[in-house]
Amino acid sequence: MSRYDETKRIKLETFTQIGRELLVNTKQALFGKSQPIELPRKHRPKYSLFILAAILLLIGMLVIFSIAPGQAWRNEMGETYFVFRQFLYLVVGLAAFFIASRVNLNIWNKIAVVLLITAFLMCLVLAVAGLADLGIAVNANGAYRWLSLGPIGTIQPAEFMKFAMVIFSASYLARSAQMGTIDSLSKTIAPLVIITILSLVFIVVFQSDLSSGAVLIAIILSQLILSNMRWRNIMIFLVPLLVGAAAAIAVAPYRLGRITTFLEAGSADQWDQISLSLMSLGSGGLFGKGLGQSVGGFGWVPEALNDAIFPIIGETFGFVGIFVILIIFLSLIIRILSLANYLPDMFLRLVAAGAGAWILAQSVINIGAMTGVLPVTGITLPFLSFGGSSILFLMLMLGVVFAVSRYTSHRKINTEKEGFGREDPVRWRRVGGSRYTSRRSG
Repeated sequence: MSRYDETKRIKLETFTQIGRELLVNTKQALFGKSQPIELPRKHRPKYSLFILAAILLLIGMLVIFSIAPGQAWRNEMGETYFVFRQFLYLVVGLAAFFIASRVNLNIWNKIAVVLLITAFLMCLVLAVAGLADLGIAVNANGAYRWLSLGPIGTIQPAEFMKFAMVIFSASYLARSAQMGTIDSLSKTIAPLVIITILSLVFIVVFQSDLSSGAVLIAIILSQLILSNMRWRNIMIFLVPLLVGAAAAIAVAPYRLGRITTFLEAGSADQWDQISLSLMSLGSGGLFGKGLGQSVGGFGWVPEALNDAIFPIIGETFGFVGIFVILIIFLSLIIRILSLANYLPDMFLRLVAAGAGAWILAQSVINIGAMTGVLPVTGITLPFLSFGGSSILFLMLMLGVVFAVSRYTSHRKINTEKEGFGREDPVRWRRVGGSRYTSRRSG
């Protein structure tokens, strides 16, 4: 055998070995067993989380009620159609919140992989149904993003994927931290990159939903930072995702058009959408026109119930109203993210971080697009926009965070000095016990 053939054989064996190791590590990432969470003593949850979200839901309901007649006329629906549907979504969302708030947190940790696989299967069914043009895949504006459930309505797999990824990556990274492999390229970073890329392929490529893909990356990035992973390894994780995002934009003409519009205002159609949103937002003045007086909500602004509800809110309540709503959003996000500093378990910390990043990233993308700060994109404004999937999974996530808030310490936990993970009761008391103690429970 020649030296060239020997070198070729060695390289092939090396790549084969790397591939096998990567496959084994990815399998371990998906099906590795997580240790039960040793939950500290309970105390009263942070009721402010629910109160702030409820205020946003109520505001959204009022705005939808005020513009529902115009939207019903435009879409040839009954006058009560949108109001009734949104009320139904609120009821389902509240039920999901209260159920999730009572579920033992160990259960979420145990079923993290089941949630992720279910989300993948839903996305796969949607992709196949869309390619085959089956009736269960709903086409809207040229994209298949919803699965039809018959008389029940539709469900958006991308929203479920966000929820599943928050739980799964929190469980996976917490397990890696406990095993001391959080900075391992082969055992932690590479498997997570593969799982993330697979989810982005389903969402960005098959569902044409780049904005939800960006939210997904924000969720995982926040958890990587809170897991104390080295910044060098976080950058390694981001590189293939950023390359993939650039490729997704480059191969899709409509995405390039949006970027061109944002940079140069070169597309008349896209720029009209931005202009109409800005005119509607600015026409509210200082205190707004009031409920039922919106002009943009009666046909001027495209997608006024969904993606473009923010300009309608500005037209209705004015600058003061917008300022108050942004303060509510900011208060909710800060309260969720601040929980992570007071939680003695890594899984709980990462769940709070992922949930806060979800709401923050989605809000920034939506508001940025509607004000011309970011390229135009299609994504709902959390808790305010019309839509069942968004409200259902956001409230489900908030219910989990509400349950997590029962187990905070009375002071910040320094993860470097105090450690993190499954602390025994003696160590937990040294770290800082609960202000409101009762029984040890989940």
